[in-house]
Amino acid sequence: MGAPRGSLSMRTRIVLMNTAILAALFGAIGAALPPLVRAAMYRSIDRELLDRTRRFAGPPPGPGLRFPGGRGLPDGPQAPDEANSPSSPARPGPPDEQPDEPAGGPGTPRGPFGPPEPPTVAGTVLRPREIPLKPEARRPAPPAPWDASALRTAQSHRPVYSTVAVDGEPVRVLSVALPPDGEPRSILQIPYPLSEVERAVGGLSATLLALAPLALLAAGAGGYFLTGRALRPVSRMTVAAEEIGAADLARRIPVEGDDEFARLATTFNGMLERLGTAFGERERLIAQLREMVERQRRFTADASHELKTPLTAIKANTSLLLSGSPDEHDYREATKEIDSAASLMARLVQDLLLLARSDAGQLVRESLPVPLVVPIARAVEQVRRGSAAHVCSEVPPDIVVSGEEDALTRLFANLLDNAARHTPENGSIRVRAGLLADEVVVEVEDSGSGIAPEHLPHVGERFYRVDTHRARAHGGTGLGLAICREIAAAHGGSLEIASTVGRGTTVTVRLPLSTN
Repeated sequence: MGAPRGSLSMRTRIVLMNTAILAALFGAIGAALPPLVRAAMYRSIDRELLDRTRRFAGPPPGPGLRFPGGRGLPDGPQAPDEANSPSSPARPGPPDEQPDEPAGGPGTPRGPFGPPEPPTVAGTVLRPREIPLKPEARRPAPPAPWDASALRTAQSHRPVYSTVAVDGEPVRVLSVALPPDGEPRSILQIPYPLSEVERAVGGLSATLLALAPLALLAAGAGGYFLTGRALRPVSRMTVAAEEIGAADLARRIPVEGDDEFARLATTFNGMLERLGTAFGERERLIAQLREMVERQRRFTADASHELKTPLTAIKANTSLLLSGSPDEHDYREATKEIDSAASLMARLVQDLLLLARSDAGQLVRESLPVPLVVPIARAVEQVRRGSAAHVCSEVPPDIVVSGEEDALTRLFANLLDNAARHTPENGSIRVRAGLLADEVVVEVEDSGSGIAPEHLPHVGERFYRVDTHRARAHGGTGLGLAICREIAAAHGGSLEIASTVGRGTTVTVRLPLSTN
């Protein structure tokens, strides 16, 4: 069964999800990287401006910037920008009015990002300017400061970094007080153009914007390919699962590797095995149910047929007696036939009740130690009274089985009665018993006519007769051997029949030896 129409496959969803995550990551990097790069470049420019301030005031004698006779100036930036907007006003003076301090002369080394000193911005030369705090009347007018807002803050002997706009271009300005110790007399401001920095940051942003779509496209294509390879075992499992039906649960999904998909295939194979076991058990139960229904149908039909015969005889004889003027002989003969039919019906009903108890599991109500010689002797005595065949018994008196004495007597009586009905008057019937391991083996052997091989598999089925007319004439109900099997099974034993035509039949009963 495929995916619903309009839905995306798992492969497509994984690729789209990974691409969306990668796009969000690129967006975060694109938003955070330019400010970080700009801040790093500003810090580098600030260090360069501080180095220029040291060269302007002379080399320090020790750690930090220390002017002659004054306090030390720290090595790094210590104060935040007082004016951090490129739109802060600045009023630079004419280039010819700018003092040519050593820090801004032609010999100044080139900065890490800017052009060679002195740089220019829109025609304005960016030179260091020293702004006196108390101008003298006899001296020329001082130059305009690069950042007037930083003058007051710089008087506290802290370096002040600020960003101003010169002719519309951003310029970084460092303001320090001179001299560093004592009462400050002037403020030194050293400018540095930021145009190249802003262009570099802008180029970085443009590069990220240009490369991001290509990177996302390459990531999507690579992800689609790799996801297809990763999900290939799932496709094979899907094809194999679609080929497995209810009648083919013995097939298994191939297991490859030792990853999550391999464990999934192993779990699926275990489920198939359990399903196969469940289906097999279901089929077995269905077959048993069908067999039981069929046996019940045959049993009902056979019971009805067996009861119909004596009832028909009884009805015929009573109708004959009522239809005319029978004499004493007719009364006697009709009464004999009615009595015989009633006896057959009584035995049949008794047998049916016993089989019903067997089907309900109530054939043996209690199990007690029983000397085997007792039920066999009772059965032999019953058969001797009604048969001309010679019956002998060879049963050791010390063999004890567990069971119910009446049921065991019925078992051996049925076997002996069946043997007597198929053994001629000059024949013999022998009963032998012995021990085999922890079992008691009883053999009932006769010298009768035997049973044909085609009938042996069915002997013992309910209402089955080898010779229907002959058996019914001898009073058999067709339930004797079936009852014997049920009694043997109820005692935890079994019954086997072996026969040879013309030589006789041997019935072997196996019962568990009593442990009490």
